[in-house]
Amino acid sequence: MEVNELTREVIGAAMEVHRFPGPGLLESVYESCLCVELDYRSIPFGRQKEFPIEYRERKLDCGYRLDLVVGANVSSWNSNPVTPSFAYMKRSY
Repeated sequence: MEVNELTREVIGAAMEVHRFPGPGLLESVYESCLCVELDYRSIPFGRQKEFPIEYRERKLDCGYRLDLVVGANVSSWNSNPVTPSFAYMKRSY
């Protein structure tokens, strides 16, 4: 699935979840509903994936977790260093 198609599918899944349970529930409820919707649409995803931080070539266990990682490379997420991604996200705010 190409990136634009995946993006459309994920947004569609999120919109479906937004319509169903309504406002005011815990984040975990919406996360669970979105996981069911992604699975229903056969979109690969990982839930509560570790987001390791590296400092001076050492992996630090700081407890960061991503709610959802969506796409084809979900299974290899934890094996890839994400220091550049984290630095980019930090600078984008």
